[in-house]
Amino acid sequence: ERDCIFGGRKPLKRELLRLASEGRRTAMVVTTCVSGMIGDDVDSVVREVEMEIPGMRVIPVKADGNLTGESEEGRLMVIGEFMNMIEPHEGPKRNRINIVDDTFMWFDSGNNLLWTEKLLRMVGSEPGVRLFDDCTLEELRSSASSILSVLADDSPVNVRMAKMLEAKGMD
Repeated sequence: ERDCIFGGRKPLKRELLRLASEGRRTAMVVTTCVSGMIGDDVDSVVREVEMEIPGMRVIPVKADGNLTGESEEGRLMVIGEFMNMIEPHEGPKRNRINIVDDTFMWFDSGNNLLWTEKLLRMVGSEPGVRLFDDCTLEELRSSASSILSVLADDSPVNVRMAKMLEAKGMD
């Protein structure tokens, strides 16, 4: 989801419990400069929720600009956690091609997606997972079953993501 929590422990815990009540068992909490500067104790909230809800996994990503540097580094930290969720794939690969982009801002403009999907179908393939856009956790986990992952463009962040995917054995 794309909710922002302002105000610390109670709203964060309330949101995590809401997600758990909806059946979600994995959540990621990404901190920002503000939570880092005011000293929000995200780790204790994560421990509390995981103890209260058996099987709940909350992944804290401390991407505070005051700790990590620029926003690009924070995005790469989040992407690194997403990479950890990709499960290894054994057996035949599915005839689909993942598209990799850190924001999909330019890719989503105009008819780029429509044209790309049409081109993939023309060559006998199908669109795979849009890493790391609006994909589900299950799509993310199974993305290694695709025959190929291609970059939407060669931005520095995308090139770093490609190297991370290669390290996981994904072409």
